[in-house]
Amino acid sequence: MSYPFMIWTMHRSGGTSLIRLLMEMSEHKSAEPEPFNWGRSRTRQFAYVTMAWRKNKDKAAFAAALAEIFAQRYVIKHCYQMFSVEFNRGLLEAAAKTEYRHVFLRRRDELARIVSQFVAEATGGWHPEMALRIYKNVREGRRKLPPIPVDEAVARFVSTRRRTDEVLRSMQEFDAPCLEVYHEDLYQGVREARIARLYQVFDFLGFTAQMVEQHGALIEEKLFNRGQDTPSIARFVPNLPAVIAAVRAAGYEPPASGLGAAEAFPS
Repeated sequence: MSYPFMIWTMHRSGGTSLIRLLMEMSEHKSAEPEPFNWGRSRTRQFAYVTMAWRKNKDKAAFAAALAEIFAQRYVIKHCYQMFSVEFNRGLLEAAAKTEYRHVFLRRRDELARIVSQFVAEATGGWHPEMALRIYKNVREGRRKLPPIPVDEAVARFVSTRRRTDEVLRSMQEFDAPCLEVYHEDLYQGVREARIARLYQVFDFLGFTAQMVEQHGALIEEKLFNRGQDTPSIARFVPNLPAVIAAVRAAGYEPPASGLGAAEAFPS
Protein backbone atom coordinates (compact mmCIF):
# COMPACT_ATOMS: atom_id res chain seq x y z
CA MET A 1 0.00 0.00 0.00
CA SER A 2 1.24 3.50 -0.82
CA TYR A 3 1.50 6.29 1.72
CA PRO A 4 -1.20 8.91 2.35
CA PHE A 5 0.24 12.31 1.54
CA MET A 6 -0.13 16.05 1.37
CA ILE A 7 1.07 18.44 -1.30
CA TRP A 8 2.27 21.71 0.19
CA THR A 9 2.31 24.45 -2.40
CA MET A 10 1.29 27.99 -3.35
CA HIS A 11 -1.19 29.11 -5.94
CA ARG A 12 0.09 28.96 -9.53
CA SER A 13 2.80 26.40 -8.83
CA GLY A 14 1.33 23.51 -10.82
CA GLY A 15 -0.27 21.89 -7.82
CA THR A 16 -3.67 21.36 -9.42
CA SER A 17 -2.37 19.22 -12.28
CA LEU A 18 -0.06 17.28 -9.98
CA ILE A 19 -2.66 16.57 -7.31
CA ARG A 20 -5.22 15.46 -9.91
CA LEU A 21 -2.71 12.97 -11.26
CA LEU A 22 -1.61 11.68 -7.86
CA MET A 23 -5.16 11.47 -6.51
CA GLU A 24 -6.20 9.36 -9.47
CA MET A 25 -3.24 7.04 -8.94
CA SER A 26 -3.53 6.74 -5.15
CA GLU A 27 -5.79 4.17 -3.49
CA HIS A 28 -6.53 6.62 -0.67
CA LYS A 29 -9.54 8.92 -0.48
CA SER A 30 -9.25 12.33 -2.12
CA ALA A 31 -10.05 15.42 -0.11
CA GLU A 32 -11.65 18.41 -1.76
CA PRO A 33 -9.03 20.75 -3.31
CA GLU A 34 -7.51 22.94 -0.59
CA PRO A 35 -9.97 21.55 1.94
CA PHE A 36 -8.97 23.80 4.86
CA ASN A 37 -9.78 27.00 2.93
CA TRP A 38 -12.67 29.12 4.05
CA GLY A 39 -14.63 31.98 2.52
CA ARG A 40 -17.99 33.66 2.27
CA SER A 41 -18.91 32.11 -1.06
CA ARG A 42 -17.88 28.53 -0.38
CA THR A 43 -17.26 26.31 2.62
CA ARG A 44 -14.56 23.73 1.97
CA GLN A 45 -14.56 20.18 3.31
CA PHE A 46 -12.40 20.81 6.39
CA ALA A 47 -13.11 24.52 6.80
CA TYR A 48 -14.77 23.75 10.13
CA VAL A 49 -11.32 22.94 11.52
CA THR A 50 -9.92 26.24 10.28
CA MET A 51 -12.80 28.30 11.61
CA ALA A 52 -12.71 26.63 15.02
CA TRP A 53 -8.98 27.31 15.26
CA ARG A 54 -9.38 30.94 14.24
CA LYS A 55 -12.14 31.41 16.82
CA ASN A 56 -10.77 29.55 19.84
CA LYS A 57 -7.06 28.77 19.29
CA ASP A 58 -7.73 25.53 21.18
CA LYS A 59 -4.63 23.44 20.45
CA ALA A 60 -6.04 20.22 21.89
CA ALA A 61 -9.27 20.45 19.87
CA PHE A 62 -7.28 21.42 16.77
CA ALA A 63 -4.98 18.41 17.14
CA ALA A 64 -7.92 16.06 17.75
CA ALA A 65 -9.78 17.27 14.66
CA LEU A 66 -6.67 16.85 12.51
CA ALA A 67 -5.98 13.40 13.95
CA GLU A 68 -9.48 12.32 12.93
CA ILE A 69 -8.92 13.58 9.38
CA PHE A 70 -5.50 11.98 9.03
CA ALA A 71 -6.83 8.68 10.40
CA GLN A 72 -8.99 8.49 7.27
CA ARG A 73 -5.84 8.79 5.12
CA TYR A 74 -7.11 11.56 2.88
CA VAL A 75 -4.89 12.81 0.06
CA ILE A 76 -4.68 16.58 0.55
CA LYS A 77 -3.44 19.60 -1.37
CA HIS A 78 -2.70 22.52 0.96
CA CYS A 79 -1.84 26.05 -0.20
CA TYR A 80 0.12 27.11 2.85
CA GLN A 81 0.42 30.82 2.07
CA MET A 82 -3.27 31.20 2.96
CA PHE A 83 -2.68 30.17 6.58
CA SER A 84 -0.88 31.37 9.68
CA VAL A 85 2.42 29.99 10.91
CA GLU A 86 0.62 28.43 13.88
CA PHE A 87 -1.94 26.67 11.69
CA ASN A 88 0.68 25.21 9.36
CA ARG A 89 2.83 24.10 12.31
CA GLY A 90 -0.16 22.39 13.91
CA LEU A 91 -0.98 20.66 10.65
CA LEU A 92 2.55 19.33 10.34
CA GLU A 93 2.78 18.33 13.98
CA ALA A 94 -0.40 16.27 13.69
CA ALA A 95 0.67 14.69 10.39
CA ALA A 96 4.08 13.79 11.83
CA LYS A 97 2.34 11.35 14.19
CA THR A 98 1.07 9.38 11.19
CA GLU A 99 2.42 7.72 8.05
CA TYR A 100 1.77 10.83 5.96
CA ARG A 101 4.40 11.95 3.50
CA HIS A 102 4.75 15.48 2.16
CA VAL A 103 5.52 16.75 -1.33
CA PHE A 104 6.68 20.36 -1.16
CA LEU A 105 5.98 21.85 -4.60
CA ARG A 106 7.45 25.26 -5.34
CA ARG A 107 8.69 27.41 -8.22
CA ARG A 108 12.20 28.63 -8.86
CA ASP A 109 10.68 31.46 -10.88
CA GLU A 110 8.77 33.02 -8.00
CA LEU A 111 8.06 36.23 -9.92
CA ALA A 112 6.36 34.25 -12.69
CA ARG A 113 4.15 32.65 -10.05
CA ILE A 114 3.20 36.02 -8.58
CA VAL A 115 2.42 37.53 -11.99
CA SER A 116 0.34 34.47 -12.88
CA GLN A 117 -1.56 34.85 -9.62
CA PHE A 118 -2.38 38.50 -10.32
CA VAL A 119 -3.51 37.60 -13.84
CA ALA A 120 -5.77 34.87 -12.44
CA GLU A 121 -7.27 37.32 -9.94
CA ALA A 122 -7.90 39.87 -12.70
CA THR A 123 -9.37 37.44 -15.23
CA GLY A 124 -10.84 34.63 -13.14
CA GLY A 125 -8.63 32.12 -14.92
CA TRP A 126 -7.77 29.97 -11.92
CA HIS A 127 -8.24 26.52 -13.39
CA PRO A 128 -6.03 25.28 -16.25
CA GLU A 129 -8.84 24.85 -18.76
CA MET A 130 -10.19 28.36 -18.24
CA ALA A 131 -6.72 29.94 -18.05
CA LEU A 132 -5.73 28.46 -21.39
CA ARG A 133 -8.74 30.09 -23.06
CA ILE A 134 -8.12 33.45 -21.39
CA TYR A 135 -4.40 33.41 -22.20
CA LYS A 136 -5.20 32.71 -25.85
CA ASN A 137 -7.54 35.71 -26.00
CA VAL A 138 -4.89 37.96 -24.45
CA ARG A 139 -2.16 36.79 -26.83
CA GLU A 140 -4.47 37.37 -29.79
CA GLY A 141 -5.39 40.88 -28.63
CA ARG A 142 -9.02 40.19 -27.74
CA ARG A 143 -8.51 40.88 -24.03
CA LYS A 144 -6.43 43.44 -22.15
CA LEU A 145 -4.71 42.89 -18.83
CA PRO A 146 -4.70 45.56 -16.11
CA PRO A 147 -1.47 46.77 -14.48
CA ILE A 148 -0.25 44.94 -11.39
CA PRO A 149 -0.04 46.96 -8.13
CA VAL A 150 3.73 47.15 -7.71
CA ASP A 151 3.73 47.48 -3.91
CA GLU A 152 1.42 44.50 -3.58
CA ALA A 153 3.63 42.38 -5.84
CA VAL A 154 6.63 43.17 -3.63
CA ALA A 155 4.64 42.44 -0.46
CA ARG A 156 3.59 39.07 -1.81
CA PHE A 157 7.14 38.17 -2.75
CA VAL A 158 8.44 39.03 0.70
CA SER A 159 5.63 37.37 2.62
CA THR A 160 5.58 34.15 0.59
CA ARG A 161 9.35 33.78 0.83
CA ARG A 162 9.08 34.12 4.60
CA ARG A 163 6.16 31.69 4.79
CA THR A 164 8.04 29.12 2.70
CA ASP A 165 11.02 29.30 5.05
CA GLU A 166 8.71 28.86 8.04
CA VAL A 167 7.05 25.75 6.62
CA LEU A 168 10.38 24.18 5.71
CA ARG A 169 11.69 24.80 9.23
CA SER A 170 8.60 23.13 10.65
CA MET A 171 9.10 20.16 8.33
CA GLN A 172 12.58 19.74 9.80
CA GLU A 173 11.44 20.34 13.37
CA PHE A 174 8.81 17.59 13.22
CA ASP A 175 10.97 15.30 11.09
CA ALA A 176 8.23 15.10 8.46
CA PRO A 177 9.15 12.90 5.45
CA CYS A 178 9.35 15.55 2.73
CA LEU A 179 10.32 15.59 -0.94
CA GLU A 180 10.98 19.07 -2.33
CA VAL A 181 10.01 19.36 -5.99
CA TYR A 182 10.19 22.34 -8.32
CA HIS A 183 7.51 23.22 -10.83
CA GLU A 184 10.14 23.73 -13.52
CA ASP A 185 11.48 20.18 -13.09
CA LEU A 186 8.05 18.70 -13.81
CA TYR A 187 6.60 21.06 -16.40
CA GLN A 188 9.62 22.43 -18.28
CA GLY A 189 12.71 21.04 -19.96
CA VAL A 190 13.46 17.78 -21.73
CA ARG A 191 11.02 14.92 -21.49
CA GLU A 192 13.40 12.36 -19.99
CA ALA A 193 14.41 14.60 -17.09
CA ARG A 194 10.79 15.48 -16.31
CA ILE A 195 9.73 11.84 -16.31
CA ALA A 196 12.66 10.92 -14.08
CA ARG A 197 11.70 13.57 -11.53
CA LEU A 198 8.07 12.49 -11.54
CA TYR A 199 9.13 8.88 -10.94
CA GLN A 200 11.05 10.07 -7.90
CA VAL A 201 7.75 11.45 -6.60
CA PHE A 202 6.08 8.10 -7.30
CA ASP A 203 8.81 6.22 -5.45
CA PHE A 204 8.62 8.60 -2.48
CA LEU A 205 4.88 7.99 -2.19
CA GLY A 206 5.23 4.22 -2.52
CA PHE A 207 3.48 3.86 -5.87
CA THR A 208 4.16 0.48 -7.45
CA ALA A 209 5.31 -0.09 -11.01
CA GLN A 210 1.86 -1.51 -11.77
CA MET A 211 0.15 1.65 -10.47
CA VAL A 212 2.37 3.79 -12.69
CA GLU A 213 1.88 1.60 -15.75
CA GLN A 214 -1.90 1.71 -15.39
CA HIS A 215 -1.89 5.52 -15.54
CA GLY A 216 0.43 6.13 -18.49
CA ALA A 217 -2.14 8.11 -20.47
CA LEU A 218 -3.00 10.30 -17.50
CA ILE A 219 0.68 11.00 -16.82
CA GLU A 220 1.07 12.08 -20.42
CA GLU A 221 -1.95 14.38 -20.18
CA LYS A 222 -1.05 16.06 -16.90
CA LEU A 223 2.67 16.46 -17.54
CA PHE A 224 2.99 17.08 -21.26
CA ASN A 225 -0.38 18.26 -22.61
CA ARG A 226 -0.89 21.08 -20.12
CA GLY A 227 0.84 24.31 -19.24
CA GLN A 228 -0.26 27.91 -19.15
CA ASP A 229 3.05 29.46 -20.29
CA THR A 230 3.25 32.41 -17.91
CA PRO A 231 5.94 34.30 -19.91
CA SER A 232 3.69 34.38 -22.96
CA ILE A 233 1.01 36.18 -20.95
CA ALA A 234 3.24 38.22 -18.65
CA ARG A 235 4.55 40.32 -21.52
CA PHE A 236 1.02 41.76 -21.89
CA VAL A 237 0.99 43.19 -18.36
CA PRO A 238 1.33 46.93 -19.10
CA ASN A 239 3.67 47.73 -16.19
CA LEU A 240 5.68 44.50 -16.20
CA PRO A 241 9.12 46.22 -16.25
CA ALA A 242 8.24 48.19 -13.11
CA VAL A 243 7.05 45.01 -11.36
CA ILE A 244 10.24 43.15 -12.30
CA ALA A 245 12.46 46.00 -11.11
CA ALA A 246 10.65 46.36 -7.77
CA VAL A 247 10.62 42.64 -6.96
CA ARG A 248 14.27 42.27 -7.96
CA ALA A 249 15.09 45.17 -5.64
CA ALA A 250 13.36 43.23 -2.86
CA GLY A 251 15.70 40.28 -3.37
CA TYR A 252 14.31 38.25 -6.26
CA GLU A 253 16.98 36.63 -8.41
CA PRO A 254 15.47 35.14 -11.56
CA PRO A 255 16.64 31.71 -12.71
CA ALA A 256 18.05 31.35 -16.20
CA SER A 257 15.29 32.23 -18.67
CA GLY A 258 13.02 33.13 -15.74
CA LEU A 259 10.77 36.15 -15.69
CA GLY A 260 13.04 39.17 -15.28
CA ALA A 261 16.14 37.48 -16.68
CA ALA A 262 17.70 39.12 -19.71
CA GLU A 263 17.02 36.06 -21.88
CA ALA A 264 13.40 35.65 -20.79
CA PHE A 265 12.05 37.81 -23.62
CA PRO A 266 14.41 37.54 -26.58
CA SER A 267 14.04 40.23 -29.21
